[in-house]
Amino acid sequence: MNELKIKGYLRTSLIEWPGKISAVIFLPNCNFRCSYCYNKDLVLNPKKLETIPVDFVFQDLKDRKKFIDGVAITGGEPTLSKGLKAFVKKLKKKGFSVMVETNGTRPEVVGDFIEEKLVDFWSMDVKAPLNLGDYGRVTGVKCTTRTIGNIRESIRLIKETEDYEFKTTVVPALLTKKDIIEIARFLGPVKSFYLQQFQPKNCLDSQFEKKKPYSRQQLVSILQEVKKYTPSAKIRGEDEKI
Repeated sequence: MNELKIKGYLRTSLIEWPGKISAVIFLPNCNFRCSYCYNKDLVLNPKKLETIPVDFVFQDLKDRKKFIDGVAITGGEPTLSKGLKAFVKKLKKKGFSVMVETNGTRPEVVGDFIEEKLVDFWSMDVKAPLNLGDYGRVTGVKCTTRTIGNIRESIRLIKETEDYEFKTTVVPALLTKKDIIEIARFLGPVKSFYLQQFQPKNCLDSQFEKKKPYSRQQLVSILQEVKKYTPSAKIRGEDEKI
């Protein structure tokens, strides 16, 4: 097995996988450069981070199996990591449920994992309206028609699975109310769609630490419009139905 380069391991999380207690695996590298990203070392300086031995992680998971519901794999962008499939297969063989977070740029990986029934829950970030200009502006990289096509395909594939969520981090400096509504319009009725509040902390671009997030009142106003297209939409971290 081409061993996975694990750069972070959270033994217990109550928030990563909705409704589940999970361990969280953090993988390095990303093909986007979102200014507001709070995992900047995983994206920009992964080699400076300690690599956590895979054997240690498996032993710890084995010791604590009865205390967790599953294992969430995030990043960075996990689908870029060599050894991911073998790692997930081993998790499944040992009886763990698996969640994978992705930006959707590698539908060939998403499709392969779905076909082999390796993932129990998908969490996909939809960064912006699905066009070249907006996606490039929000992700900080030059997007091509292939990039957008890949993201659309990942959305299609994930919508056909049993358990999943889509989410958008709502950053006022990057996404207007109109932009967020356009994302919802594209997604349509899906099982779960979350508006995630932007947190101006430890951002990849330090200038974004000075940016103000939307107020709750503004978020609620946006949510009301979003729900016209995506009735399942919620504000992440808030249980009340609006």
